[in-house]
Amino acid sequence: MAQQLTAPQQSYCEHMSQGMTKADAYKMAYPGSAPATIYSQSSRMSRLPHIMQEIERLRAPVVQQQAWTRERLVRELWELSQAARLKHQYGSATRCIELIGKSCGLLIDRSEVVASIRTEAIVSLSTDQLLSLARHAEIESAKHSLTESVGNGQAADADNPTPSS
Repeated sequence: MAQQLTAPQQSYCEHMSQGMTKADAYKMAYPGSAPATIYSQSSRMSRLPHIMQEIERLRAPVVQQQAWTRERLVRELWELSQAARLKHQYGSATRCIELIGKSCGLLIDRSEVVASIRTEAIVSLSTDQLLSLARHAEIESAKHSLTESVGNGQAADADNPTPSS
């Protein structure tokens, strides 16, 4: 059973949950305290399990209210993008839209490679064979990324310009 708090203890917990320091919360809860004991008593009180539980209980709604959700993130980014557009800051607006796309899973920064290989086949390979496979996979991945970026017009080789028709 939870220990019942006294009125000053409850006051201390409420002040702590509002962001006051231990000493300030103790001063408010125990106004007649001697200055020499405020720091030691406030520190001791803050370590009591039932006091810690009450402070956490009181802070929970505030923490929940301040928690970011995907919906809140998208709403905030959308508002920022609209404000940026009004100021003709299209780079900032574009970045906001990009972040919205990423948060919704529409834009992904990584590519996932899925392969099914029998465990027995991997175990039977030598270290050199495994390293060769890893190098080959890395080269193929780089070729794939380069092909995609050139195909999308994102990259061009400055040393080898394409001939004009």
